[in-house]
Amino acid sequence: MARLPFQSPLHPKGGIERTRALLRSRKQGVSLTKVISYVTFGVLIVWGLFSYLYYAGSLPGNNLNDSPEVNEEGSPRTGTYMHNDKNVINFGAIYVDGRHVLKFYSKRNCEENSLVYEIVDNRNDNEVINVCHLEKEKIRFLSVRLEGPDDSRVIDVYGSCHRTSPEAYKSSLYVLDGCVNVYNYPKVAGVRFTNSDLNNRQISDSVLEKQWLAQDHHPNLPPSGAPKVRIVFSCESSEYFGYQVWANYYGYLSSGQQSASWTRLLTAQKRDDLADHLPGLATFQSRRHLYSRRYSPINKADVIQKWMASADRPKEEIILVIDPDNWLVKDVSKWVNQVSRYNALGEAAYYHGSKTAQKLWKELCLKNCNLNLDLVGVPYVVHRDDLEVIAPLWKMYSLKIKEALEHSNPDREEFDKKYKGLDVNWAAEMFGYNMAAAHAGVKHEVIRRMQVRDVDGERRKSALKDVAMIHMGRAWFPKDYAPAQQWAHTEGKSFRRYGTQVWCKCNHTASVIMPWPVPENADFQSTKTLEALHYSNERFGPVPINLEFRKGPGRGKYGSTVD
Repeated sequence: MARLPFQSPLHPKGGIERTRALLRSRKQGVSLTKVISYVTFGVLIVWGLFSYLYYAGSLPGNNLNDSPEVNEEGSPRTGTYMHNDKNVINFGAIYVDGRHVLKFYSKRNCEENSLVYEIVDNRNDNEVINVCHLEKEKIRFLSVRLEGPDDSRVIDVYGSCHRTSPEAYKSSLYVLDGCVNVYNYPKVAGVRFTNSDLNNRQISDSVLEKQWLAQDHHPNLPPSGAPKVRIVFSCESSEYFGYQVWANYYGYLSSGQQSASWTRLLTAQKRDDLADHLPGLATFQSRRHLYSRRYSPINKADVIQKWMASADRPKEEIILVIDPDNWLVKDVSKWVNQVSRYNALGEAAYYHGSKTAQKLWKELCLKNCNLNLDLVGVPYVVHRDDLEVIAPLWKMYSLKIKEALEHSNPDREEFDKKYKGLDVNWAAEMFGYNMAAAHAGVKHEVIRRMQVRDVDGERRKSALKDVAMIHMGRAWFPKDYAPAQQWAHTEGKSFRRYGTQVWCKCNHTASVIMPWPVPENADFQSTKTLEALHYSNERFGPVPINLEFRKGPGRGKYGSTVD
């Protein structure tokens, strides 16, 4: 069986050589006391070497390690790391004495006959367990799974065998994640059992009350105590997202919502400073999925699944899922009131009407394959109980698409060729949502003009006065507006028909350079974008400088440090 070798703090060769040198020096007048002390030191060296060989299974008598290198089926050898425990667990057991077990598999998707290694939780939250030795022992694992009686414990994964600094943290594994496939990056080098973030409330009633009272129009709280809809978006903690959180929260407070609450769903190793910086800035935080290091948009489905499984599960009947760059400008009740169980709404996606998207669904579907996809994108307006079913399926289908594009997939080139025109490599989570909804039997009515995008052709304020939100990205000033030149961008020339580009979220200085004032004849999208940036900073102050969570402008597009 594969065992974690005993790590002796003494180096045998070094100790022996030092003892020999001291014995030679005895002839030169070294005291007998010193010789005895160093001989004792040599005995300890021998004892340490013996212990190492015993626990590594190289000496007879260690019955826990007497299994053959290859079992009868020819699969890789299996073993159990006892994690300072004397009980041997049986392979295939879900958990032992109520404890959680981390399992390693030599094949993708945690095939049952490919279990090669497992670690039992010993409740020592400060211990990082080195799994680098598995590679040296030629135990290769391609998937992992945390199993246990509940979600009270999680595994933190580190890219270093011994370091637990924030920089070494890569991801976490939850029981609800099920099987997680492992690729060359991020490296799974060290693991640590720790308490989950799901069982304790992070958003208190007082936070939601402060949020409600902070709304500009001072709405009356519904008789039930809970608003009709919870508006949510997913993000990380970074320079890129900091100002978007400010503007997004400002949009909620200033847009006249009649029965809505608001929550930031944060994917991070720990809560950031913004969570407690503003009254009512409700934040639910959970650790990141392993695959998010390869594809960060998976965070959206992942954090929603964890939110639904947590002590902060929403009381609101309807959930409005937006992006951090969706900034509210009007009340959303018109759309919220149309939603019921199994009947949701979504804005038409850029691939709406695509037959190729329907073909992709037929190739990957696991249930309700006779249905066509409702090709919608954010905002999604969906019943809470439906979203709870959709979220894990959303993550599963998103991963199916991304993993079909991995270089380890022998059919990758054929898959990419068939669906490249859909941009599935980046938009996998969008198609994942569509597939999850069909799988769950939740119908989505395709709507238009709940939002307007920054690059949409319609720019007139009179024509867009009823939209509920913008999907921002860039801002332009009229070409004949002379002050625009002080902010003029060289990027974005393909959109110059809209005017002089003066701001873009793609710019490293987007969080600090916010053109103002806005000329009266600026288009609707640009006006609303720059108003949200300006007035959110005026109301809340600048996003605080905190290098632990935000690296600062000009230091990378996303600029996250602790994540």
